[in-house]
Amino acid sequence: MRYKGTTVALASYHGIALTMVWVPPMPQQPNSFVTGDATGNGDITGTFQGSRFPYYGSVNCIDALYHPITCPGKAFLYTIAVNTTSFGIGFHTTPKIEITNTRAYPGTKCRIANLVRVKKKYLWQLIRMAYATPAGRTLTIRHTTNQLTFSSGGVYFFSYVCQ
Repeated sequence: MRYKGTTVALASYHGIALTMVWVPPMPQQPNSFVTGDATGNGDITGTFQGSRFPYYGSVNCIDALYHPITCPGKAFLYTIAVNTTSFGIGFHTTPKIEITNTRAYPGTKCRIANLVRVKKKYLWQLIRMAYATPAGRTLTIRHTTNQLTFSSGGVYFFSYVCQ
């Protein structure tokens, strides 16, 4: 990723294409990520931390303040980000995300959840943000002021959820 931020575009996969526009990272020095996507329809295989991958809705959800909530909606996309640098990287906002989908979205109020570990359990945490509404086949999720920090070697999963 460049010092001044960058745009990452993932090719269309099962009719879904994703573009992420990242703001400049902190510290502003060379860094790199590996990223990928999946739909969760049989394309996430193997195990995660010795168990089956915790799909959105298969484990509990929490809000941004760590309060238990019912997992709203249905995930239609998952992404992974792996920090391959030897240092932590922070961002003062989430990326702007644009998704195009050849199929219908599973709802009209969409947002992002990230997989977190709390008291030795994995939970999906809904990121504090305004809902995004699909416009036809395009869903645009704007930058939010949530700070993101990716530790060195960290692996991060996100689900894109609509209700």
